[in-house]
Amino acid sequence: MKYGGAGFLRSDALLVIIVLSDDDDKTAVSAEAFAKTLDEVKPQFRDGTRGWVYNYIGVLDIKSPCKSPGQAFPSVGVKHVWLTDFSHGVKASICDNTLERAVGNIRARIEQILTDYLLKDKPKVETIRVTLNGQQIPPDEVNGWTYNAETNVVSFHGSAVPAVDGRVLVTYGRATAN
Repeated sequence: MKYGGAGFLRSDALLVIIVLSDDDDKTAVSAEAFAKTLDEVKPQFRDGTRGWVYNYIGVLDIKSPCKSPGQAFPSVGVKHVWLTDFSHGVKASICDNTLERAVGNIRARIEQILTDYLLKDKPKVETIRVTLNGQQIPPDEVNGWTYNAETNVVSFHGSAVPAVDGRVLVTYGRATAN
């Protein structure tokens, strides 16, 4: 399949999609088909992680007080919510007084994706040691790191998120020997 903009999407860049809407997507294309197209346009990275992330700021709940003028009920962005959940993006309500929190959460999620550290082997979790610029970082969900056994990834949080030029070293003992 051919797409316009050849050369625009670098193979090493994350494609970030942010949708701001007070309505569901009314096209005939299913959310699943749209995700498949995005996988073709922006394939997985070499480490197997998704090359794109979908974020949605919109109506999240049928009980929401937000609705478009002239509508009796709010229109939940069902396709948008599915794509956001599928790509592990951020969902936020368009009904908030300000979009500051939504944008901040999207920014934090993008930073997390870009700094996630995929481990080659399954570790003995208790042996994981993380250093950033020569300083040991503690395991901490707020200002440290966490390990996700499902994805085999070390993620950074808060003040422990590495800068672009940060030197990260993760050491661990393997869970099983070859």
